[in-house]
Amino acid sequence: MSIEKLIAVMGPDESDKATFIDRASGSRHRETVDFFPSMRVSEATGPIVVDDFEFSYRFIHIPAIGSATGSEAETLFTIAGILASLYKDDVRLNGVIYLMDDSTGTSDAHSDFEIIEKLCGNDVMPNFLIQTDQHIQGTSPWDRAINAGARCVSHNLDGWFVHHILRHWYKRSRKTLLIQSEMVDHGLDFSQTSAGRMLRRELIGQLQNQVEELCNARTWKLNDTASAARRRIAQLTDQLQALNAISEIHSVLAKLPTRDVDLMAPVPRASLSASQATGAPSAKKSSLEEQVQALAEELVKTQRRLAEAESRIDELETQMKNTTTLVLPPLPERGPETMTLRIKLT
Repeated sequence: MSIEKLIAVMGPDESDKATFIDRASGSRHRETVDFFPSMRVSEATGPIVVDDFEFSYRFIHIPAIGSATGSEAETLFTIAGILASLYKDDVRLNGVIYLMDDSTGTSDAHSDFEIIEKLCGNDVMPNFLIQTDQHIQGTSPWDRAINAGARCVSHNLDGWFVHHILRHWYKRSRKTLLIQSEMVDHGLDFSQTSAGRMLRRELIGQLQNQVEELCNARTWKLNDTASAARRRIAQLTDQLQALNAISEIHSVLAKLPTRDVDLMAPVPRASLSASQATGAPSAKKSSLEEQVQALAEELVKTQRRLAEAESRIDELETQMKNTTTLVLPPLPERGPETMTLRIKLT
């Protein structure tokens, strides 16, 4: 009798996740479910024999959190929603493998793995493998995962080695991921989960950096840099609104240059919630949230008026540079008033 094992394959972009699945199944797999671009369930068409036991492996190919298929918040929420849906159907994972090759930047992998760590939780770590040749031990969050029971193996994708890796799971029972427990068992909105809070902190940090970049660009009149910073601020704001981080957004954007206050969007997007993943109606906004939104809208209006005034001042300063002003003394025939004559220079 064949025993089925369900494995999630995770890692940054270009970390050979698809190659691992091909080698694990001997290229004898078929795609059975396509959740959204780059996230699929692959099922081996024939059993894999390990120590005289036949196993039927299914692999969930999960995209990187920062994948080009969408924003970090939307991608992570989609992953969380699918995992929560599987859990509601009593489908749980036997294991997780996280791949990272030598070309992966350390900082990018560090950020990605911290969120994966919060997505999975410590209880899953005995069933968790990290496949890399990079020196990661001695640094968090890798050490936290290893201390909780995760194992680190070489990034070797030869068929025999991949099948050796499969032995790690054949005696492992299925585990409930932390994100599944939080969203299904405890009914938390995605923004309230450990992974959601971690992503929100990371995006707030990125937003602070981009606002500082924009301020510097305005000071030194670096228009291309300012345009790039504005685009990234808009993207980050959109994601943070989805994570219900309204107060944090306005706290950071309050430091924007006056001419860029249009980036302070007054109407937040709907938050990413467990009810959206399960199809239940969304909860109504609390009165506190409505007050915060009203104050935010009033602040935007005031900041916009200031921006218009600053723009008008800039125009007047430009005009003054192209003209000269003569102040004439009072003339008897014109009365006691001083006359001002502005002459345009050509």
